[in-house]
Amino acid sequence: MQHKGLWGFFLGIVLTGVIVAGVYTFALTEPTKAHYFPDPGVYTLPDSERSQVAPEVTGSLDVTISGERLNLFELSDLSIGTAGIGTVFEISASTGSIIVDVMTADGLMCPTFTFADSEVFSATYENNRADGNDFSFTGGSPSDVTIASVRGAKSRTASNESYDKLKLTATSDVLISELVIQDVKAFGGGCTFSDMVIGTLHVSNSVIGTGDGIGVKEFGFGSGVTIGNFTSANNVEEEIHVR
Repeated sequence: MQHKGLWGFFLGIVLTGVIVAGVYTFALTEPTKAHYFPDPGVYTLPDSERSQVAPEVTGSLDVTISGERLNLFELSDLSIGTAGIGTVFEISASTGSIIVDVMTADGLMCPTFTFADSEVFSATYENNRADGNDFSFTGGSPSDVTIASVRGAKSRTASNESYDKLKLTATSDVLISELVIQDVKAFGGGCTFSDMVIGTLHVSNSVIGTGDGIGVKEFGFGSGVTIGNFTSANNVEEEIHVR
């Protein structure tokens, strides 16, 4: 029994290292902290550098062209629009004209859709639905547009994307062999095209309207439009509200 007591006494010395008046005490040392380089920190972007664009706005497809010759300009399967913008899809020229051999708009959906200050050799509107049609234009004899060569011409396309606004602006005469607008769906503002000289225009399967009744005309032509040949078929007026 005595030997066991002595063995426990020495074992206590080994385990604790310090014995004071029969009381075992522990002296613990805080471990050395690991060092990092660089030290972790919190970085805050200054307010002046933060984006001022609202999260729901996806930006614009805004193309300015001058004196170019394009083989193809195609916009397809696009969703556009945001609240508070008067025009969400615009084609115009600040100087000169946008000269197009063949233009097709198929499956366009927009609250309003009008042409203005343009001339067309041959226009066909068919199988469209609108909250009020107004195909008022001036008859005349515009020349047919024929772009004979696309040598050195460029192409521009956009598809399967979304934007708050589409805008094509010419700052001098621009030649486009084929302009295609296919299944572009818009809300929040109108679609307006102006300052164009078109050989063949075909608008089909489009849905236009703001829901204010067929007495208010929201699909057709604005002022200053001259057309040589015009064909209209199956363009139905219905109370439609594109949102």
